[in-house]
Amino acid sequence: MMENTALKEKSLLVLSVWGALIFAVVAIVWGIAIQSQMLLFDGVYSFLSVGLSAMSLLAAKFVSQDDERKFPFGKAGVEPLVLTLKYTAIAAMCIYAIAAALTDLFAGGRDVSAGPATVYALLATIGCWWMYRHLHRKNQGDSSNFVRAEANQWLMDTYLSLAVLIGFSAAVVMSYTALASWTVYVDPVMVLIAAGYFLKVPIEGIRESMREVLSMAPQDGVQERVEALVEQEGERNGFEATVVRTSRVGRRLYVEVDYIVGEYAEVQDIRGADVVRSTLYASLKEESTDLWLTVSFTHDAFWAE
Repeated sequence: MMENTALKEKSLLVLSVWGALIFAVVAIVWGIAIQSQMLLFDGVYSFLSVGLSAMSLLAAKFVSQDDERKFPFGKAGVEPLVLTLKYTAIAAMCIYAIAAALTDLFAGGRDVSAGPATVYALLATIGCWWMYRHLHRKNQGDSSNFVRAEANQWLMDTYLSLAVLIGFSAAVVMSYTALASWTVYVDPVMVLIAAGYFLKVPIEGIRESMREVLSMAPQDGVQERVEALVEQEGERNGFEATVVRTSRVGRRLYVEVDYIVGEYAEVQDIRGADVVRSTLYASLKEESTDLWLTVSFTHDAFWAE
């Protein structure tokens, strides 16, 4: 099961790398030809995506390789670390684009051939949207953070291309009106708006991946559902108290359970303890395909603190 998931993840990441490379070359060549900073930004961003996608591919391959001697607790921590670097690079690219757009604005704008730019934007919007939907649909059920990050990048590209399409379409219309002299500001304004708006995506990505790097409790109700299942099992077996610690790192969900047994609990031997472990594992497996479950039993609450 895990091997099939890894192969599927690899094929999707390879597709994303090739797709980003094609879009990057087309955008940069087209951007240079019509002197559009917006298309150059789109192309450079796509080239950045190629490097980041390749990094994700290498990281996914590294994580899938078994090496319990060097990594006794697995390599799940590699995933959020790589994603943090990835989103940081995207944020830096957006900040650079904002600075370049402001420079063009203060320099009197940029004269761009709006017609060819509109054609590119239409093709790019359709292509990026298809890539996003394909990756998003194929990743449902497997929940690969690497593929999810790739899908998010393509979604950003889709919105970026759509903004370019709207902006240059407006520039084409303006060129036939009394506002023709203002078309030189369309290109830098679009870069400014797009890069400024998309800053929130890498910022949110950094926040989420750092939660995993720091082994913080998972969100989206996972912790509450885990605690409810663990406490339900504790009550069923008559344990005095339950302590639950939960964190998510990459795809791996770590759950540490300490049951304070007490003298009236139904479980008083190792065989009974293993039954509780098996029951819990079966229940919690629905929360993650990569579950790391540790269940301990003690009579002294000190060892559960």
